[in-house]
Amino acid sequence: MTQNLDNKKDEIAKNGEIIPFNNAKSLSKFLDKPTIKIAEAITGALSLGRPEMLTIGGRLVQGVIKGKLMQQLGREMKQLIEKGKIREDYAKTKYGFKSLADILEFIDSEAPDEDRFRAVKALFFATISKDVNDIKQIANDRLLQIVKKLTSSEILTMKINYEIFLDREGRKLITPSADSWPTAIASKIGHNLKYLVELDEKALVDNKIIHERRYPDQSGINDSNARLTDLGIKICKTIENYQDFYNTND
Repeated sequence: MTQNLDNKKDEIAKNGEIIPFNNAKSLSKFLDKPTIKIAEAITGALSLGRPEMLTIGGRLVQGVIKGKLMQQLGREMKQLIEKGKIREDYAKTKYGFKSLADILEFIDSEAPDEDRFRAVKALFFATISKDVNDIKQIANDRLLQIVKKLTSSEILTMKINYEIFLDREGRKLITPSADSWPTAIASKIGHNLKYLVELDEKALVDNKIIHERRYPDQSGINDSNARLTDLGIKICKTIENYQDFYNTND
């Protein structure tokens, strides 16, 4: 293992300027490489203690993430316009251009992971869909603002509740007990971290996605609809519909 690391260091040292910081054209080509190659180069440079990497390594990784997400967004928008799913003049609609600004700002300021990006992107595409009127566009934009605030873990907890909601038999997992709910969700997710789900619960309740606990001692929950509110169901359905919306071949 040590020998392999030493060989890697020697290879990086021999290659000299692995990451061409001072050449914009070469750096642009470098950033087009697969992420694994970029990560290897950055890790190698850090292992050698290259001074420029100590200050800009994190920013470079974030820049790669942001660039790839924006490229993906642009590519998918182009395909959806060509399929007639998104109106070509979406920027002229009431919230179309604003929603574009919101999702670009979301990518640029947070460099989100794939799960958060997919959820926010779904609400963005729903907002500029060819079939929405002004009222639905306003509602979808509001949903977008809510989902932007959620973490990946909160989105996953919401998703699991929605899967239980869709599975009538699976709803037996949800009992009226507030104590058993996080245990059941954590088990369904697979990480079995009850208190992580309880942290997610607070954010989902605050955003009116799931019903808050019941009774003065907070011992009960509203187990109808797997605890999801009408707002939570709408958000989940919109994200689900986006998947069909994008993947359809017609």
